[in-house]
Amino acid sequence: MAEKVRIHKVSGLAEGPCGKCGKGQRGVVMFEDLSLGVQCVECGHVDKDIDAEFVEDAADRDALEGMFGDEAQG
Repeated sequence: MAEKVRIHKVSGLAEGPCGKCGKGQRGVVMFEDLSLGVQCVECGHVDKDIDAEFVEDAADRDALEGMFGDEAQG
């Protein structure tokens, strides 16, 4: 069964711990077949079988505003 993973739209960081080392810093990766997965920043372990849910939080909105100004609010 696919792991449900919340991924931040702008940063690409995934919430939750690595399935191998238990550390909490993971990022989204895309494979040649265009499927998504997450890779642990600490140990490099890759989980390919994920159910991605993209989320937007205040940090994402601030980053967009910094890049695009008022255009990001639309």
